[in-house]
Amino acid sequence: MSLVDSEALVRRLSTMHHQQFNRLLRAVCDIAAIPQWQQVCAHRTLRLRDQMVRLHFEETADVRRLYAYVDLGEGASVDDRMARQLLQLNCTPGAWILGHFGLHGVSGRPLYVASLRTDGEVEDAQPIVDWLGHLVHPLHELAHRHGRPPEVRP
Repeated sequence: MSLVDSEALVRRLSTMHHQQFNRLLRAVCDIAAIPQWQQVCAHRTLRLRDQMVRLHFEETADVRRLYAYVDLGEGASVDDRMARQLLQLNCTPGAWILGHFGLHGVSGRPLYVASLRTDGEVEDAQPIVDWLGHLVHPLHELAHRHGRPPEVRP
């Protein structure tokens, strides 16, 4: 197979993956009662509980890993003390959610990043919505929850 053939194959696979991702995002929007599914598909961004969440597949690393970048920033100021606390929470054993805190490279706003393994099938939409519901909290609450194990309910 020549380099040109390889590039064409990669483009075709990426297109199929893109279409599959759009179907999954539409199903997520249907379950989460987000009527603007076309905008979500175009920008890969949705708003849940007044927080922006960017969903991303990194095809070059792992085509089965969905990343969620939760913008914790509007109104959240991160001083040195808060930045230190976020870094410490990244190393907390037994954390509530398997993800990590970071700061946006341009805006400096706090982010929470987590990933979920999925085949990208429409059937995965409900577990993804449930997972996103656990990620979307105000910064102070997420920081508090992150540092302790999940609550067990009977």
